[in-house]
Amino acid sequence: MAFIRANFMADSNSLLIVCEEKITTFNVETMDSDYNYIPSETDPDAIHYIHSSCFDGQDSIYLMTSIGDIDDDEDIFMRYSLSTRKITKLAKSPISSDYSRLIHDQSFGIIYVGGKGRNYRYSIPDDKWTLITDDNDSITNRAQYGACLIRD
Repeated sequence: MAFIRANFMADSNSLLIVCEEKITTFNVETMDSDYNYIPSETDPDAIHYIHSSCFDGQDSIYLMTSIGDIDDDEDIFMRYSLSTRKITKLAKSPISSDYSRLIHDQSFGIIYVGGKGRNYRYSIPDDKWTLITDDNDSITNRAQYGACLIRD
């Protein structure tokens, strides 16, 4: 199953498109595009397989990845800077990624939406995952389900 997520970066008139193996920026005015692959730190010929992502609206993309196939046991959570192309490894995800959704929120960080008892909050300043104990989620496993954050 292909994973694709797109965001619009208003200040640069660009679409930011995250696919299974690459990050693409596409300028809607100039029609120019730029492709970026996330290389492995230990094997330059291997690339990260992207399971899920979210964009902070500024310069950072947060990625849940693995080296090789999606079935690999070792998930890697990282931040990728668009301006510097620097990769920063972050705290290990508390559960294995299965196409569940990462959502960025300016006020409280990142939410990993995995289903009842599998929803987590990631604190960017503390580099720490915390289980959301009162998630009221009726779906047991949200793999391949959509999710969005609604405020009232």
